[in-house]
Amino acid sequence: MSIQSNFPAVKPSLLLDFANTKQLDNRITFTRSTPAVYYDGKTTAMAEQNLLTYSDDLSDSSWTVANATKVTGITAPDGTATAVKFVEGVTVGGTHFFYKSSGHPNISSKTVVFSIYAKAVERSWISVNTYDSGYIQNYFDIGTGALGTIALGNTANIVSVGGGWYRIDIKRSFGAGLTGIAEITLATGDGVNAYNGNGTSGVYLWHPQIEQRSTATAYTVTTTQPITNYIPVLLSAGGNQARFDYTPTTGESLGLLIEEQRTNLALQSADFSTTWSSANQVSITSNTIVAPDGTLTGDKLIADATSNVHFVVQNTGSISAPWTFSCYAKAGEYSRVGFSYSNTGYVFFNLTTGVQEGTVGGGITSTSITSVGNGWYRISFTSTSTASGGNIGIYLFNTTYTSGIPTFTGNGFSGAYIWGAQAEAGSFASSYIATTSASATRTADRAFMTGANFSNWFNAGQGSFIVNAARAAIQDSTGAGGYGRILGNDTGTNSFLEYSPTTNIVYVSGASAYSFTVPNLNTSASVFNNMAVSYGSTGISVTANNGSVQVNASARMANSNGLYILATGNGAYSTSGLVKRIAYYPIQVTSTNLQALTS
Repeated sequence: MSIQSNFPAVKPSLLLDFANTKQLDNRITFTRSTPAVYYDGKTTAMAEQNLLTYSDDLSDSSWTVANATKVTGITAPDGTATAVKFVEGVTVGGTHFFYKSSGHPNISSKTVVFSIYAKAVERSWISVNTYDSGYIQNYFDIGTGALGTIALGNTANIVSVGGGWYRIDIKRSFGAGLTGIAEITLATGDGVNAYNGNGTSGVYLWHPQIEQRSTATAYTVTTTQPITNYIPVLLSAGGNQARFDYTPTTGESLGLLIEEQRTNLALQSADFSTTWSSANQVSITSNTIVAPDGTLTGDKLIADATSNVHFVVQNTGSISAPWTFSCYAKAGEYSRVGFSYSNTGYVFFNLTTGVQEGTVGGGITSTSITSVGNGWYRISFTSTSTASGGNIGIYLFNTTYTSGIPTFTGNGFSGAYIWGAQAEAGSFASSYIATTSASATRTADRAFMTGANFSNWFNAGQGSFIVNAARAAIQDSTGAGGYGRILGNDTGTNSFLEYSPTTNIVYVSGASAYSFTVPNLNTSASVFNNMAVSYGSTGISVTANNGSVQVNASARMANSNGLYILATGNGAYSTSGLVKRIAYYPIQVTSTNLQALTS
């Protein structure tokens, strides 16, 4: 910023640089009795991982057969022709191998999980092998879905995915100096993998994966390189711990996060196999993908093989208008999910492009979709019709949505990922509040200065506030919209600075109520504005973003005994939002310099 030469040689008597310091001034009292979530701009968790190359192309030369052949173009569970048939050779008393012959991952001194999809054809037994000072063999009956003999020190699972296909996995901790061996051997029974082959019998195989963790997660496609993705982690701040938030996708520091009290009325917010009704032509695979909080709690919503509407639904009970439903979602085989309320309106979102598609109805007045990293989006709709016991549905769709009931034919395997459902009274989605068997409440954030912590820097006769803030939305404690408090004063409803949710009117409630039309003020809820208000013997002046200064020469500021950030002193009015910086000069800054300070 450029300050004119006539600007007095005075420093701010208060400087709160939340975006850079990421801490509270010790003069600020902060309260919130419950935990609350935020991003810290640095914490990530390993999400999808596949250490095997060419996992979606088993015809590649890095996948080799011994005493066997492979037939490509086999229909996989998702309907694509990407599976192979592993066919035994004509061998007397021999073994028949399908294995990764090159491009092995380094699994030295690591715990890993090897998984693969398999389907019985002429043969129904296979052994899944790794190597650690000798071949470690684990037997599976892929005809019946039963475990056979599992090697000591290994943990194994076999799970049906429909259509005769199973996903099998083994977990093992490996010794030092090893690279990964991914090997499948045909067998004629438990422990019997040496036999006379006939040259035609075999099994289907698809989508092998090796992960450095203790549980198999959703499959990740690889080609020439292994893949390890990371997701920004949604962290939990304890009670009375201030949150300094960040944009998860860019790492931008957003400053101090302040929110009013909210309650999540959607039960089992991260477990769609419980409370949510999945009897609507879908199935749920629980805990199959790493969720935005870094835990393996993301669920997969799968459409069955019927031509129908595919959705889960929950009755959240009555919610006063306005109210908002939100959920995190990520594309799987399908890239579209949608919401409805009591089947009176549908709104769909494209999880590949990050845009809303289709029509909005049934009282739905606004929607949002925001990337939170690694393919996850938080999506929401807001309704101005009171929810009187209606059902909230989460839908799958497999093509571009336009209008009407979203009917299509699934395949019993394909779907999308969901996590973190939230239904709350309010005109926007607040930060995520986890629930299990009961609703949960996040109490309000309160940040303020009173007493000597306020009076030791505040000048009642003249002064100037310069604030960089974004109000996420404007909401008072009754649920009604109004002017958003940026800086509240005293113990009542007065404000040093507030502004309208829809216009560029800035409001100062000093000795009287004063309004200013500020040309450069951006009214978007998510945009940070550089705002300034100065007061003294020549009146009150207001500006924003280096715009023209608006002056009321007869206006006077009321006496004050406190500063309340995004709130008023009596707690009756709150604004959810973010504050990067607050500076206070104990002088009435000139119009020229007020513009410069907001540039």
